[in-house]
Amino acid sequence: MSASISLGALLALTGPEAAYALQLRHAIAVAFEDALRPCDLIVADDHADPARASDAAGRLADDPRVVGVIGPMNSWTCETAGEIFAAAGLAHITPSASSVALAGRGWQTFFRACPADDAQARVLAAVADRLLGARRVGALDDCSSFAAPLCATFLAEAAGRGLAPVWHGAVQPDDPGALGRAADAAALSALDAVLIAGLEEPCRRAARALRDRGVRAAFLGTDAIKPTRALRVEGFPGPWLTNSGTDARHQAPLFDARMRARDCENT
Repeated sequence: MSASISLGALLALTGPEAAYALQLRHAIAVAFEDALRPCDLIVADDHADPARASDAAGRLADDPRVVGVIGPMNSWTCETAGEIFAAAGLAHITPSASSVALAGRGWQTFFRACPADDAQARVLAAVADRLLGARRVGALDDCSSFAAPLCATFLAEAAGRGLAPVWHGAVQPDDPGALGRAADAAALSALDAVLIAGLEEPCRRAARALRDRGVRAAFLGTDAIKPTRALRVEGFPGPWLTNSGTDARHQAPLFDARMRARDCENT
């Protein structure tokens, strides 16, 4: 039998992304069961926080057993951890960090398994134009390095299609009145479609705030919103997301059964 190898996993096992990190950890374990050689997993937690990601990445890079890393999950944690992995010559693949800027860092050992934000923005603009027939579009972001440029690119792509980008709101997470002000502005903009970009829970609150202010526009979302119900509000159609996930229950039933056996509901 071949000698075992060790892979690292830098995941947000605590914090706002913990539920998805647990699913990913289970998925890695299932994949290891099918590996052609024995694999050991060394897991580190970054709490979806750049400073913690830097510390955890340093520990993985300094571990002589680790030959590659899965993660981080978020663009902002990948920005700090990626520098460390690249300097160590350590291959790392992120399942979900989609920032366009990551590909421009010159990291020779960086890979990802998701579409970058510019690709998502093009698709969302096409959905607004061709599928929804929208004419007036807007965007709402959480001022993060992930969401803000994605929204800007979406509005630029929409303008290139002849749509009118009439509103772009930004909500600082530490400003309690920002969401209400943004929702009021959106309600005055007569939007046909609006992109809501950010992590799941802030986007859920934003969707509810916009609907409460009378915004009837179609909601668009990105791969950061894992369950499609996050932007769903009863009585309204949609949302439309770029989430590239599959319905494992139908498309990968054996994988789904193995995930469920690990008490990890794959939703």
